Amino acid sequence: MKSYNRNLRITGFAFVSLASAITGSWATTSVSTVPQGYIMVTIPAGSVSTPSVTTFSLPVNATVPSNFAGEATGQITSVTSSTITCSSAGWSAGALSQAATPYFIRITSGVAAGQTFQISTTTANTSTVLTVLNQTLDLTTLGIATGASGDTFQVFPGDTLASLFGTTTLGSTDPTTADVVEVINSGVWRDYFYNTTVGQWRLGSVPVSQNNVVLRPDSGITFYRRGSTSLQFAIMGTVPSTNIQVVVNNTGGSYVGNVFPVDQTLSTANYNSLPNWVNNTGSVTAASKITFFNGTLYNSYNYLSSASQWRLGSVPVNMNNVVIPAGTPIQIQQPSSTTGVTVLTRILPYSLN
Repeated sequence: MKSYNRNLRITGFAFVSLASAITGSWATTSVSTVPQGYIMVTIPAGSVSTPSVTTFSLPVNATVPSNFAGEATGQITSVTSSTITCSSAGWSAGALSQAATPYFIRITSGVAAGQTFQISTTTANTSTVLTVLNQTLDLTTLGIATGASGDTFQVFPGDTLASLFGTTTLGSTDPTTADVVEVINSGVWRDYFYNTTVGQWRLGSVPVSQNNVVLRPDSGITFYRRGSTSLQFAIMGTVPSTNIQVVVNNTGGSYVGNVFPVDQTLSTANYNSLPNWVNNTGSVTAASKITFFNGTLYNSYNYLSSASQWRLGSVPVNMNNVVIPAGTPIQIQQPSSTTGVTVLTRILPYSLN
């Protein structure tokens, strides 16, 4: 990522239509229904020479529109390596496969609960079958129960560059004088800007619209603001109601969104539960690390197994209680040379009664 003056301010989660609001310690909270509300994200003013930088993620999920055709929740009848069938779904053919209005499906029960897949925009959905982008996972190996006792699912809308940011950013014909949104797409860091000449989001000088680039709910976003005024916008939706399973690269880096709209500590976030996580057993260099912005700078932490403590580099101080603010994305660096991906299970940090 680029080195600029960085800033993050997410001004809390506001709840609407609740029987009981989340209060007190985030790690032990309980509510009586799935909360709906919004997170306000403030992006500070910057300049062309010195952009402000905000990192955030999308930890609340949009709800389906009132005219949604078919089942937004239901039971899985069968799966293949990259399809999910619900025999009673009654979806409108192709409606969940529109590039400008993408959808996701999340497994909400069983051992695969929290697995979240984008519904394909190149293979149209039928009334009962969804083709998904499986992130190199084979759905038949995930333990998804099917048939009469099938696991349950939830369908919800996703975000794109155009739907989330629209035309409110500072546009230009040159990305070096425009606001820039940086995400990982197909394993590569990519910088997008709004081109005012063609009225489209673009990737550098590539003459192709990027309006429909999908922003996954479990990925991080970095916003470089060159506009002279601050921006503020609301991310609206419902909070997750299950554990969330996130796909992480076995080698190199992953930019993982904070999938829950609550503060967590290094200890409670439990990133070292990643199956191929490498603890610090004497070498910081050889250990896995997580990195996030703390409001002033980026810090990288490793887990010292002999002390059961998170550490900032080699500093001999317990960092277990360092807070990861709600919405803050995490960079995970893995030292492994093993190819492929591993699934990280993020435990739901509140209870829904």
